Amino acid sequence: LSPVCLGSLRRAASINAEYMGAPENMWGVSDFLTGQTDAGVIWFLVNNAYQPSFEMRVDEAVRFRLLCATTENLCGFEILDVSNNTVPFWRFGSDGVVWRSAREEQFLVLAGGQREELLLQFKKRGIYEVKMRGLSEVQFFCTGPEDAVLATIRVSGQDPSPVIIADLNLPPGLAMDEIITPDMVKRSRPITFSMVGDSGHIPFPEFQVTGRPYNETRIDETLFLDEVEEWVIFNPDVTMHPFHIHVNFFQVKEMKSAYKPDDRSMQKICSLPDIKEAWRDTAIVPAQGFIRVWIPLRNKFAGKTVFHCHFLAHEDTGMISNIEIVDKQKRKSNRTASAV
Repeated sequence: LSPVCLGSLRRAASINAEYMGAPENMWGVSDFLTGQTDAGVIWFLVNNAYQPSFEMRVDEAVRFRLLCATTENLCGFEILDVSNNTVPFWRFGSDGVVWRSAREEQFLVLAGGQREELLLQFKKRGIYEVKMRGLSEVQFFCTGPEDAVLATIRVSGQDPSPVIIADLNLPPGLAMDEIITPDMVKRSRPITFSMVGDSGHIPFPEFQVTGRPYNETRIDETLFLDEVEEWVIFNPDVTMHPFHIHVNFFQVKEMKSAYKPDDRSMQKICSLPDIKEAWRDTAIVPAQGFIRVWIPLRNKFAGKTVFHCHFLAHEDTGMISNIEIVDKQKRKSNRTASAV
């Protein structure tokens, strides 16, 4: 078992001296965003180490529990041999929910908060590199992290009893009868993740949900326990937003983007696994695009919670929203008791 945590580390930005002592509430916030996508000040860490090495044997199947723990950046996952050829791996779950079978993958693109369940198996001895590449123009207004080596995997020896990953039957993380059908959807709810760039207003830029910044005292959406909702989450800007909702899993039914449609990474971001039991709690809302998700509120937890963008600067400057999940039956019982 090899849990792998992908994180990013930035040098601390110093306060811009020209704003020190500036009159009439003039505040500089450019340093807040400085270095987010500048390769010169970003190091991607794996399990808190820079370019660590893992050991495996030929034909050994090793589970990698991959967590993208970046605060501001996308991250790729691809395995290359010494000839720079892509080595496939297997994916069998997302965000903690296992699928019934594993699917072969060539590479992945993840955003902060996303998790993937992987199985790695190598047929030849050698040194392999885990790399991120092809993201330098897709994250934030045609910028993004540069190509980088994340880790190396050294393969030697031989596993005495190899398994055939394609033949594995896995217990699904959620029962098959949990899968949503169209007739279960009670309502459709539009949500917009957007950015406002007003240099005369703090924070700058300000990230919003459906045209409003965050207010901790306001309930923005009311949902009902045991119902299924469709959310269509729009992103009109040229930046990525990983949508995350607390407590509830969802199924991504559609993902579209008009941004760089021929780009390899954008095509991967917008692709969906052809698996009925695929569930997530975090999904990328692509630049100039949208996602359509079905959310079943079946977990028996009523009350207040939130959804937000999982990029920290976006969330902390307004892209977060309060929701309340109401138990209709309990509310009805309380009203009946009060009437008596």
